[in-house]
Amino acid sequence: MDKIHVAKVYALALLEIASESKKLAEYEEELKTLEEIIIKNQDIFAFFLSPKVSKKDKTDIAEKVLTSKVSDHILNFLLILIKNDRILYLEQIVKEFYYAHDKLLGRKRVFVHSAAELKQDVLKEIKTTLDTQLSSECIVETRVKPDLVGGFIVKYDDIVIDGSMKNHLEKIKKGLLLSKLQNGTIYEN
Repeated sequence: MDKIHVAKVYALALLEIASESKKLAEYEEELKTLEEIIIKNQDIFAFFLSPKVSKKDKTDIAEKVLTSKVSDHILNFLLILIKNDRILYLEQIVKEFYYAHDKLLGRKRVFVHSAAELKQDVLKEIKTTLDTQLSSECIVETRVKPDLVGGFIVKYDDIVIDGSMKNHLEKIKKGLLLSKLQNGTIYEN
């Protein structure tokens, strides 16, 4: 089975448990905690991925670190992943859970990449516009990518809207190269 399929199976099982126990929002928040503590911390994630570390040591550390931070259900879910050698799918499982939860609630998760941190009023305007254009509540997540120079890129589902300065400069460059090719001046430095 491929990574996405395995992740979907675990994510949907977790979503079903969360739904039955009416704790969807709590589980989502606790998965965000797992993201912050394990996934985004490369050293800790490497520890859990290492084949040199025993499952018992991984389990002991997970229990010590997470017992006061997440519910028993989420902790047990993580321990199952460790036991079944599926911890490497954790990041994708979390993403699939968010996706399925958003779909269940009619929300869209939108990623906005910008050259610099966006101000709150700009983010609010982007969210309002996206809510209207996509006819659903949007959860806007931002990422700073300095190589964009200016502007921003919006990604949701399989759609990418590139309004970055980098993209505009690339288009200008291609246009200039194309005109040089058409004019026969291609050997220029």
